[in-house]
Amino acid sequence: MHQQEQNKASRDAEFIVWHDRLLSTLISVFGQDSRQTKRIAELTFTYRRKLRIAGIDYSDADREVREARFKRDLTITIGLLRNYMDELQLEQQHVRAVPTGPRAVLPLAQLHPVVQQAATKLFQNGHYREAILNTYIALDNAVRDKAQLPATYHGTKLMEQAFAPANPLLRIAASADEQQGFMTLFRGAMLAIRNPKAHSLGGTTDPQRALEWLSFASVLLRNLDEAEVVQTQSSKP
Repeated sequence: MHQQEQNKASRDAEFIVWHDRLLSTLISVFGQDSRQTKRIAELTFTYRRKLRIAGIDYSDADREVREARFKRDLTITIGLLRNYMDELQLEQQHVRAVPTGPRAVLPLAQLHPVVQQAATKLFQNGHYREAILNTYIALDNAVRDKAQLPATYHGTKLMEQAFAPANPLLRIAASADEQQGFMTLFRGAMLAIRNPKAHSLGGTTDPQRALEWLSFASVLLRNLDEAEVVQTQSSKP
């Protein structure tokens, strides 16, 4: 019996050392007054186990109550630590996603200037759908300005007029087939993305997917920059 008491006292002492180290770690990671530290520091087994080490004896009934509370608090502690590990892992992922160092750039910094102007603030504030729609409206305006078409032209009608394979205002490709392909890309962008009723636009809550939509607009704008102005609306007979 004496050996059992010694073994239990030894386990109690090891537990107190573990618990003190745990609190020290939580304080260093989350702070002295953090909810993480307080939640564990305030659990009842903190002082009940220390009282047992101090030599205070209990009746069997008291011991059963104390052990039941200890098991409950230990289960709570394990759950709390798992939650804190999840928090730290999420924070680690966030840190990895943030560009650092001299080569760090904003997500849109490599895209076409029209995209940057239309979408940067919205994108940074998490308004991804608005950033996409604003960008494609800006694309629509850029095509109309270069083709020198009146404001009545917009959307699919504008793209069909500006990039018409047989008689284009803006020539992107040498062959009619390629010109048709680019017209289809621009027209599709207006029909599926710029259209305010385009409810199927996916990824508008995901910054990576939103960045991909903006990158597609950037590709179209780069090609628009390189397009040859064949004739303007005012020069038509």
